[in-house]
Order: sequence, then structure tokens, then C-alpha cells
Amino acid sequence: MLVFQIWTVICGLLLLIFAYRTRRFTKGLLLLRSMPAQFRLSDAQKRHEDVKTWPLISMVIPGCNEGETIEEALRSLLTVDYPNMEIVLVNDRSTDNTGAIMDQLSLTDPRIRVVHVTHLPEGWLGKVNAMSRGLEKTSGEWILFSDADVHFSPEALKNAIAYCMKDRIDYLTAIPEVVTRSSILQVVIAQLFHQASLFFDSNKINDPAHRACYGQGAFMLFRKSVYLRSEKLEWLKMEVIDDTGLALLMRRAGARMGAVVGVGQIKVEWYPSLQAFFRGIEKNAFAFYQYSMTMVTFLVLATLAIFLGFTVVPFFAGSPVFGIFTTVSLLTYVWMIHRQMKVMMKVKPWTAFVFPVSFVLLPMIFMRAAFTTLRKGGVNWRGTFYSLEGLKENQRMKLANLIFAPPVENNVSELQTTETVDGQTREAALGRTS
Repeated sequence: MLVFQIWTVICGLLLLIFAYRTRRFTKGLLLLRSMPAQFRLSDAQKRHEDVKTWPLISMVIPGCNEGETIEEALRSLLTVDYPNMEIVLVNDRSTDNTGAIMDQLSLTDPRIRVVHVTHLPEGWLGKVNAMSRGLEKTSGEWILFSDADVHFSPEALKNAIAYCMKDRIDYLTAIPEVVTRSSILQVVIAQLFHQASLFFDSNKINDPAHRACYGQGAFMLFRKSVYLRSEKLEWLKMEVIDDTGLALLMRRAGARMGAVVGVGQIKVEWYPSLQAFFRGIEKNAFAFYQYSMTMVTFLVLATLAIFLGFTVVPFFAGSPVFGIFTTVSLLTYVWMIHRQMKVMMKVKPWTAFVFPVSFVLLPMIFMRAAFTTLRKGGVNWRGTFYSLEGLKENQRMKLANLIFAPPVENNVSELQTTETVDGQTREAALGRTS
């Protein structure tokens, strides 16, 4: 009985710790849509707004067999209210009509250029190679990597670049608003976002003095001059977790980092169904745990122990006090999750109450992905097979990099970020007092 009592108390305390970390993460979040309230152009600057006011942004969007979604997403991009941008679309060896759609759109807008990749070099992941090929064709001061199924609001880029210029940010990522057709899938994805947030302190992500790094592939905006001081994408050529890998790359180059929530500004449907999610997660789920079955097994057992600790174990503790304690702890945690998801995703209120059940589902999905990768001896993604040996040998993104400070190879944190435009600094042109 004493074992069950200790188990219950530990579980309840862990839930309270999770609740505290969730609250702290939510409280520190910055919303991309709120950036205009923090940083505005003067009326005079608005009247004379032109391409000289805003730095050139080169958007690089790779796509492989995205024919069903790419046209609608790209048309939303063309409505973006940003006066100085170019768009590089990369057709990564598609076997459907993705390339044809890109070519057709390029005829309707002079800002679009298309790069067709027909060959994958040895030792490169398809997407990383496509990103690298697209970046080679850019001429902007800023680069924005995004995906072929991401939808942008008209003001998204202005909000993002204004924030970067105001706080001298060199790398900004935005957590997208994920939309789903399935309520169950929405719960699973919300759980994925939430459990990831337990490892982060959102205040530190946006603190230039701290070096923890985080990236979301839907929106990664960075200063090209800092990138050119880094090891470049070749350093990530076999990195499955390419988005946070890019963040690590920029951190190592001394970039000042930022992360915001893109709800209402950047929208994406990751997967159309739960089955598609299971297939998609196979690519990188095992990589998060450095391809270690020991780490995955520990995750599953720890999660199961916590789950039993607030569902079954209190009944064997010998006193209702223990059950009341875990119930209060659980309700506190669920309430903090509800508040977090209300800010990060437009989820239905009832989904927070399903979280205790779905708490154990995500580790099981990771375990399934791990077994699948081991059984196949690697990952089959977008028609290309990548061996597990090659992925492990070239992995750059470690789980610890998400939380602790990665090594910095080049100190460019004091990189000059002001550029003269018609006799005034770029920050001054955007409303910042120099």
C-alpha cells in the first residue's frame, strides 16, 4: 500500500509541475498577429511605403507530389501584402502535376521562379537538397523557408519582418495554426504540440542571450548574411528534423532567435487523416530520440507509469485523500492545457478533457514508428529510401539541443543589423529609433 501511496503522490506532483510549465510557456508566447500593436509605421511612412522601406524577402518553397494542395496554398501566398519579395518554387522530383502547376503560376506572376530538381545527390535528403537548390537562386536579404501546403494571411510577412527588425532577430520561426478534418487527429496533434512545449521555456526561446533552439518547417525566416557565416545546409544534408536543425545551424552561427505563434496568420493542414499522420510521423519520430530504442522505451514506460498513477493506482492507496489529490492535480493540468491550446490552436474546448486519455497515445505512436524504422532498416519517404545507418551517422539534431545551449562556432551575435537606405537606417525606415 505504501508503494501505491508514494506512486500516487509522485504522479500528482508531476502533474502539478507539468501544469506550471504549461502555464509558464503559454504566458511567454508571442503572437505574430499582435506584432502591429508592438511596432507600427508612422502615418508618413505608410503614405510613402515602397520596396525601399521593406527588405527583400526570398521565399523558398519546396514541393514533392503536392499537386492536390499546392495551387490553393500558393494563391494565398500571392495575396500577401508585402511589396518586396520573390518566390522560388522548387519541384523536388515530383511524379504528379506539381511541377506543371508551379510553371503555370510562374507565368501569372513575375515574382515567381521555378527550379526543377530531377536528381538527388548521394548522401542528401530530398527536402534538404531542394531547400539548398532553392536558396542558391535567391537574392534577398532575408530567406523564408515554408512548405507547399501553407496558407498565409495578407499581413503575415510584414508582421514577421517588423518584429525581426525591431528586436534585431536573425532567425524567426512561427508555430502554424494546424487545421484538421478529424476531431481525433486534432487531439493527437494538439497533444504533440503540448508535450513538445513541456521541454521549452518560451521566454528563453525569444531571449537573445539564451541559445536553446526551435524551428517549425511551415515558417522559418532568417537573415541571409548570418546564414552565410554558418556551415550552411550541407551540414544538415541528412538531417530528418530539418526545421529545428536549421535553427541549430543558425544558433551555432550566433544568430539572435525568436519564435511566435502564427494562429490566424499561418495555417496548414498537416495530414488529412489519422492514418496519414501515422505514416507521416514515421519519418522523424524515431529521430527525435536519436534512433535509440532505450530512450523510446523509457518514454513509453514513464508515460504509462504516470497514466496509471492518476487513473488506477489511487484506488489502491488506501485513502480517498490520495485520489482527491491526483484528481485536483489532473484538473489543474487539464485547465492549463486548455488555456494553452486556446492560444496556440483553434481547438474545440472539449479536446482538453480528452488529453488524459490521449496522454499515452503519442508515446505509442513513437514506439510504432521506431519499430517500423528498425524493421525496414531505415525510412522510406517520398519515394526514396534512407538507411538507418546513414541517418544515425549524419544526425545533427539531438534532443538536448532543444533544451540546452548548443555550441556556438562563430560569434556573430553582435552582427550589424542596420543597413542604410536613402540616408537612414533600415530600422529607422521601419519606425525604430536608432
